[in-house]
Amino acid sequence: MKNNRKTKTNKAVILLFSVLAACMPFLHIESPAGDPTKYVLVNMLASLNSSLAGSSLISTVLACALYKLGTRRYDRDMPGRAAFMVYSLLLAFIWLTAESFRIDNTLRYLNADAGQILKSVIYVLGAAYLIFEILAAFCHLVMKENYASALSGRIPEEIRKRPFLSVFAGILLLWALPLVNCYPSFMCNDSWTQFLQYWGYIDFTSHHPPVHTLLVGLFTHAGRALGSTNAGLFGFVLFQAVVFAAVLAYTYQLMVRLRSPVWLKVFFLLSAAFAPHYLAYVCVILKDSLYSIMLLLFVDELICALNDIKGFLSQKRHRILSVLSIMGVLLFRNNGKHILYPTLLLAAFLVLKKRQELGKAVVIRALVLILASVTFAGILEKAVIRAYDIRPGSIAEALSLPFQQTARTVAEHGEEITQEEREAIDAVLEYDSLAAKYTPHISDPVKATARADADKEALGRYLATWFKMFFKYPFTYVKATLNQNYLLVYPLEENVAVYANLLNFEGGRKELMATVLQETGITDVRLFPMLRALIHRLQCLLYSLPVTGILLHHASYVIILLASMILALQKKAYTYLTAALPGFMSVIVIILAPVIRRHPRYAFPIVYTLPILIAYYIYCMNKNRNNDRKSHRN
Repeated sequence: MKNNRKTKTNKAVILLFSVLAACMPFLHIESPAGDPTKYVLVNMLASLNSSLAGSSLISTVLACALYKLGTRRYDRDMPGRAAFMVYSLLLAFIWLTAESFRIDNTLRYLNADAGQILKSVIYVLGAAYLIFEILAAFCHLVMKENYASALSGRIPEEIRKRPFLSVFAGILLLWALPLVNCYPSFMCNDSWTQFLQYWGYIDFTSHHPPVHTLLVGLFTHAGRALGSTNAGLFGFVLFQAVVFAAVLAYTYQLMVRLRSPVWLKVFFLLSAAFAPHYLAYVCVILKDSLYSIMLLLFVDELICALNDIKGFLSQKRHRILSVLSIMGVLLFRNNGKHILYPTLLLAAFLVLKKRQELGKAVVIRALVLILASVTFAGILEKAVIRAYDIRPGSIAEALSLPFQQTARTVAEHGEEITQEEREAIDAVLEYDSLAAKYTPHISDPVKATARADADKEALGRYLATWFKMFFKYPFTYVKATLNQNYLLVYPLEENVAVYANLLNFEGGRKELMATVLQETGITDVRLFPMLRALIHRLQCLLYSLPVTGILLHHASYVIILLASMILALQKKAYTYLTAALPGFMSVIVIILAPVIRRHPRYAFPIVYTLPILIAYYIYCMNKNRNNDRKSHRN
C-alpha cells in the first residue's frame, strides 16, 4: 500500500515538473504590456497568461513527452544524483539570466514585480527539471552495456573492413562540391589581417599565431609564383580539407577500436559529413579550424596513450602523430599553450607516478616525447618571429575579462569610483571612453582603448585596483561575466554558422584593400552563385531546425562535457578525466577571453573532441565491468 502511494506521489511530482518544464521555453521574461491592477495576484496571473498565450498545443505535447521520459526513471542510473541536481539548477539560473540579458543586457526583469518573480521561479524549476531529465537519459545511455556487436550490421560492410580509408575518401567525396563552390576560399577579418601582415601591408605582430600566418602566406606566395594567387588560397583550403578528413577518419578508426556503440559512430559520421561546424569551416582560411582539428588529433593520441602507454610508445605512427598534434595545438592558436601545458604536465605526472610499473625506459621515452615536441614547437615559433621581425601582441589580449568587468563597473557605478581608482584605470584604459565603448557580448571595443605605453607598474596598479573593486561591486563583475559568456551553456539562442564570403572585409581598410587586391591579383570568383547561397542557407537551416539545432549547438556539447566529467568523478574514472582535460581547459579559456557570443568557433575544440571522449568513457565503463566480472569469477 505504501509503495503504491509512493508511486502515485512520484508520478504526481513528475507531472507537475513536466508541466513547468513544458511552460519554460514559452515564458517571455519581459514585462507584459498594459496597466497593472491594484491586485498583486491578478497581476501575477495576467503576466503569466500573456507569456504563455498561443503555446498550449506545443507545450501540452512537450509536457506529455517529458512525463513519459520522467516515468522511465533514468535518473536511477545516476551515481550521486545530488551533484547532477545542483548542476542542473546552476545551468537553469544561467539560462534565466540569459533570457533577461537578451532583452537589454540587464537583470531588472527577473524580479521587477510579483508576476516577474513568479515567471522566474517557473522558469528555473522547469529548466532545471528539463536539464536533469536529459542528463539522466544521457547517463542511462552511456552506462548501458556495449551493444556495438549486436548492431554492427547497421554500419556498411566496406566501412567496417576499411574504416580509415572508407571514411577519409567518403568525407572528401561529400565535401567535393562545397569545396569547389568556395573557390578560391572564404575569408574573414582575421584571415585578411594575416594576409596583409605576411605581404607587408600592415605591421606583422604576434596577435595572430605567427606560424599559421606564415603558412597562409607561403601558400599564397606559391600560388602567386605560379601565376594565380587565387590558386594559392584554394590550395590552402584543399590542404585544410585533407587534414580534416584524415583526422576525422582516424578518429572514427579509434572509435571502432574502442568498440563504441553504433549510435555514437553514426552520429559522428553524419556530423563529419554534413555538420556546418566541420564543412563550413573547412572552406574558411581561419586559425581556429586547423587548431581545433589538431586538438582532436591530440586527444586521439592521448586516449591511445592512456589505454596502453607501452604499445603507444612502441609504434612510430603514434610518436609522429603525437608530435604533429602537439605542435599544431601550440602553433595554430596563441592560447593553445594554456590548453596543452596543463594536460602535458598531468600526463608527465601520471607517467612518473607509475614509473615502477612501466619501467625506466618507458618513462624516459614518454618524457622525451613530451619535451621534444614542446621544445621544437617553441624553437620553430621563435625562428619565425626573428626571421620576419614580428612584434609582440598587445597585453590587452590576456586581460579581456578584467577589462570587461572594469568597463561595466564604470558604466554602472561611474559616480561612485574614487579618484585613485580612476587614475589607476586610466593609466591602462581610456577611462572616459569605457562607458560608451562597453559592449556586453564582445571585449574588442574595450580592448581598443588599452594604452600601448602602459608599463608593468601601471598594469600592476590596475590589476590591484581591479581586484579591490571586486569586493565593492561583486554583482557587477558577475553580470559582466555572465552577460558575455552565457551562450557557452545556453542552447536556446540560435547559433547560425558564421563565415564570411571572399572580399567581405571589415575593419575600415577599403582603400588599402582595393590596392591589395589589384597588386596581388586576388579576385572574387563565384563559380555557382546560386549553389553557394543554397549551401549556406542549408547549413544555417541545420542550426535552426528543432532537433539538429540543439544537436549542433556548441552549448549542448559544453553541457554534456561537464556532465560527463561529473559522472566520471562519481565513478572514479580518472583516466577519462585526463583525456577530458583539454576540453575543460578550453571552457576556461573561453571564459577568460570572452568572445563566444560573437564567435562560436572558439568552442569548436570542445565540439570536435566530445564524440571521441564519450566513446572513451563508454570504453572505460565496459572495461571496468569486465574486470569486475573476472574478479567475481576468481
